[in-house]
Amino acid sequence: MSKSAKTYSPEFRERAVRMVLDNHEQHESRWAAIRSVSSKIGCSTNALHMWISKSEADSGGQSGVTTKMGEVLPRRWVVERNFAWHGRCRRLTKDWEKSVASAEAWIDISHIRLTTRRLASYCYT
Repeated sequence: MSKSAKTYSPEFRERAVRMVLDNHEQHESRWAAIRSVSSKIGCSTNALHMWISKSEADSGGQSGVTTKMGEVLPRRWVVERNFAWHGRCRRLTKDWEKSVASAEAWIDISHIRLTTRRLASYCYT
């Protein structure tokens, strides 16, 4: 049987993070405060630790991916599609180039190859 993951509301998460940050002086370590609060509110210690890390990254107190940076962009598929097209050029699959200029040149060659094939298919149809 698989365990279903609990979903918590954003308000619940904010309140739990605030409880840890407000009461961490009463405990010998931050992890002890996380364990104490997680047992009181009924969530896992790892989940609470991740919520705190995300909260600190959002406020700028800790390095990491913020909530805004982690959002899926609406047209990201366009970029991913272009990466897939350029990935067909075997030379670009590994980092063989010694200079940035050489790597850029091979990306340009890959793009020229892709564009000429598209233009050729339009000419013959």
